[in-house]
Amino acid sequence: MTGRVLISGAFNDSQYRFGFFDHVADALEREGMQVARFNAFAFSRPNRLAGKQLERLFTLPGRWLGLDKQRIRAALAWTPDGQRERALLDAVRRFRPDTLIVIRGFQHRARTLQRCRGLGVRRLVGWYVEGPLEPGLPEAESRLYDRYFCIHTELDPAYRDRIGWLPSYGLDTRNFARLHRPRTPQARIVFVGTPTERRVRFLETLRSLPLELWGPKWSKIESLAPFHRGDFVWGPQLNALYNDSAIVLNIASWDSHLSGMTQRIVEIPASGAFMLTDDAPEVRELFQPGREMDVFATPQELKRQCERYLADANRREEIADLGHRRALRLGDFSLAAKVLVGLAEAPQPIDRSTEGRR
Repeated sequence: MTGRVLISGAFNDSQYRFGFFDHVADALEREGMQVARFNAFAFSRPNRLAGKQLERLFTLPGRWLGLDKQRIRAALAWTPDGQRERALLDAVRRFRPDTLIVIRGFQHRARTLQRCRGLGVRRLVGWYVEGPLEPGLPEAESRLYDRYFCIHTELDPAYRDRIGWLPSYGLDTRNFARLHRPRTPQARIVFVGTPTERRVRFLETLRSLPLELWGPKWSKIESLAPFHRGDFVWGPQLNALYNDSAIVLNIASWDSHLSGMTQRIVEIPASGAFMLTDDAPEVRELFQPGREMDVFATPQELKRQCERYLADANRREEIADLGHRRALRLGDFSLAAKVLVGLAEAPQPIDRSTEGRR
C-alpha cells in the first residue's frame, strides 16, 4: 500500500522517549508508505513568568465556566498548546499527507483538525493511549476522527462500535534485551513512573524493603522521598536498570479491575527481568502468573510477594527466564500500525466475564 502518513506523537523528544511511536512509524514504512513524524511533545514545556500569568487570565475564567484547560491553552497563540496547533498545520502544509494519525498525548483542537482536512488530509485517525482515568473523553474525541481506537474498553456502550480496542504494548527488541545470562541482579525492587494516589498507596507498604523509585515528583512525597533515585530513564539506561534489579514492578494508575495496559508489561520481561504486576485479565492473557511473572491484588499482597521473591532468588530467576522466552514470542507493533491505516481489523477485546483467568 502506498500513501503519505503524518503521525503526531513523541518523536526525538528530549524528555519523553517512548519507543512505540517510532515502531508504529517504522512498521508503516515497511508497508511502503511515506511517513513523517510530528513531535507533539516538544511543546509541552510550561510557560514562564509573564506568559504564565497572562495565560491564567484566560484559563481560570474558562475553568469556572466548565471549559477544558488544555483546549483554552490551544486557542492562545503564545502558549505551548497554541504553538503545537500551528506547528501541526505547518507540518501538514509541508508534507501534504493523505492520513493524519494522532497518537494521543495531547488533544488537538477540533478547529485544527478541520483545517487539516481543508489542507488535503482525507483520513483522520486517533489512538487514545491513556488509561481509563478521563471518562467520556475518548467518546467525545472519537467524533472528530474517521477512525478511532483506545487501549481500554471502559467506554459508553453507545460508542463500542465506533471506538476500536487497540492495545499499545508490543515487543521492542531494539530497546529491551537480556544483557547477562545467568542474571545476578542487585537485591532491589524498582519502579519507574510518575506518582499517583494508587501507586503511592501500594508503594508505601514497601518502605521496609530495598525500594528504588525513578521518575519525576517522587521527592515531593514525604513518605517515599528517601527512595527516589532520579528522573525518568529511557532506552539503554532503562534496559540496564531492569536487567540489574531483582524485582521490577508494574503498577497502573487505575484499579486493576478496569481494562487497559501500558507498554511496561512487555518491556520488563523483554529485558529478562522478573516482573511483579497488577493482577488483570490483559496480563494473564499474555503471561502465566507464577510461571512467567507474578501478580498482586492488594498493597499487602504486593509486600508479601516482594518479600517472597527477594528471599527465593532461584525461583525468581526461573520465572524471569520463562517470562523472557514468552515475551520474545509476542508480536511487535506491526499489527497496530496496519489497524490504524485500515490494512487489518482491530483485535477483539479480551473477555472479562471470567476475569481473564486461566
